[in-house]
Amino acid sequence: MQSIPTESVSHSGLPRSLKPLETWGLGLAGPPGWTGLVPATKAAIGVQSIFVWIPAALIGVLINYQVKNLGIHQVNIAGGTPNYITRLLHRYPTVATYAAIGYLLNWVSAISLNAIILTDLVAVNLEPFNITVPTMVMRVFFMLLPFGVAITGTRALSILLVCFILPSIGLLVTFSLQGIGWLILSPHSPGFFPTEWNWGTMSFAEWAKWFFFATFVTYSSETASSFVADSRRPVETLRFLNVAAWTGALIFIAGTWVVLRLAPVDQTGDVFLYLYTAAKPFWGESAALVVTFVLAASCLLTMATAVSNTPRILYQLAQDRHLAPVLSVVSRRGVFGPALTLVFGLSMVYLLWGNVAQIVVVGNVGWFVSFTLMQFALWLQRDNPSVLAPRFP
Repeated sequence: MQSIPTESVSHSGLPRSLKPLETWGLGLAGPPGWTGLVPATKAAIGVQSIFVWIPAALIGVLINYQVKNLGIHQVNIAGGTPNYITRLLHRYPTVATYAAIGYLLNWVSAISLNAIILTDLVAVNLEPFNITVPTMVMRVFFMLLPFGVAITGTRALSILLVCFILPSIGLLVTFSLQGIGWLILSPHSPGFFPTEWNWGTMSFAEWAKWFFFATFVTYSSETASSFVADSRRPVETLRFLNVAAWTGALIFIAGTWVVLRLAPVDQTGDVFLYLYTAAKPFWGESAALVVTFVLAASCLLTMATAVSNTPRILYQLAQDRHLAPVLSVVSRRGVFGPALTLVFGLSMVYLLWGNVAQIVVVGNVGWFVSFTLMQFALWLQRDNPSVLAPRFP
């Protein structure tokens, strides 16, 4: 399939204005989310959490390849995965709409969750200086940041995202590879494997619980597909899903093992404490600064991605007559005004709710159901060449 010229407009009505690098930056939101979840899994089930991350990571790779295969046949569809699901479930429009909305609402919740996490991170760093800022004011400020950039146009948001994605992903890959190397080669290493194989006992219910939570991280490396309709080279954008899949798998498996071997045995699940302690043996005193930067960049990256892909999901749903036509209104600068307004309103609901644990659970239920329905839809359309098993290069 040939690349589409820069000046063309996709059949969806969106101008093809995004360069491949910009869409790639919008396609790596999954790995940074790992930083917030891996400490919780270790605190809960210890070294056994590796048996959660390995299958979750590998299924995430398969999903990326399948989404890429779907996208190759639908280069004019905005919004990516949820809108592919609605096409697959065209015989069941109501089910299709709920599947897409379940996917959407989890990304919306990510905006508020990361605003809360950023606020807590800043508060911890300001505490030694006896500086306090009203919590809700700071949360709203951080949530407004990506929306403020988004109303200036898609290009501005995508360029800003590239500035976060390169150092964030680069440092996470370095952490994973350097940590594995240090475990294998350093004379001060506690050993690549535990000296005592005390794996304990983990019930299927416990495994399923943490696998359920891990799926938001491991299944979300396919966000580049959301920007195919306004990509100058949609096929190159889709090919990046291969890179995103294996980059995520490296971090989810190797990075998790580094944390499991080097982080403290602690029941609080403190994100900064776990990552700082795991990185200090090979990054030294600079670990605190680097980990702080990675966590901040990861939060901003996830928020910016959510603010970018959720309006496109609503836009395509409106184009396909699943939602009100007003949500398909887009300005000449590529600003999805009504869709962004709705996303902001839903984000504020989550922010005012404020209970992180409950937001995570509610958001993840919709997310998991959405991907379950995707598998059901693929089975229904199993004779269609665009929905066959992933084709590895």
